[in-house]
Amino acid sequence: MTEHYGLILDSLIVVLLLATIFYCIVLNRRLGRLRSSRAELERATRAFAEAAARADAGIKGLRRTAEESGSGLQQEVQRADGLREEMHMLVEAAESLAKRLEGAAGTARSGAGPKVSPQQPSARPQRARSEAAPANRPDRDLLKAIENMR
Repeated sequence: MTEHYGLILDSLIVVLLLATIFYCIVLNRRLGRLRSSRAELERATRAFAEAAARADAGIKGLRRTAEESGSGLQQEVQRADGLREEMHMLVEAAESLAKRLEGAAGTARSGAGPKVSPQQPSARPQRARSEAAPANRPDRDLLKAIENMR
C-alpha cells in the first residue's frame, strides 16, 4: 500500500505540473499582448503629447488674436463715444435753435414781425442771424457745422 501512495503522489504532481504548464502558456500569451499593447500605448501617448502641444499653440494664437481684436474694438468704442457726445451736443443745439425758430415763427404769425410780400424775395434775413453770434456754445457749434457744409 505504501507503493500506492507513491504512485498517487506522482500522479498528483504530474497533474499539478500540467496545470502549471498550461497556466504559464496562458500567462506568456497575455504578457506578449501586454508588450505589444505597451508599444501601442507609447505611440498613443506620443500622439497625445503632440496634439496637446498643437492645442496649446492654437490657444495662444486665439488669445493673441482676441487681445488684438479687443484693443481694436476698444478703440472703435472710444471713437463711437466721442461721436455720440458730439451728436448729443449737436442735437441740443438743434433743439435750442428749433425753439428759437418756433418763437420767431409765432411772433411772425401774430403780426409782430416784419412782413414780406410773396412777390418780393426776402433779403435773406436768416443770413443776418447766422452772422450774429449765438448766445450759447451749442448754437455756435451748430451754425459752424452748417456753414462748413455749404
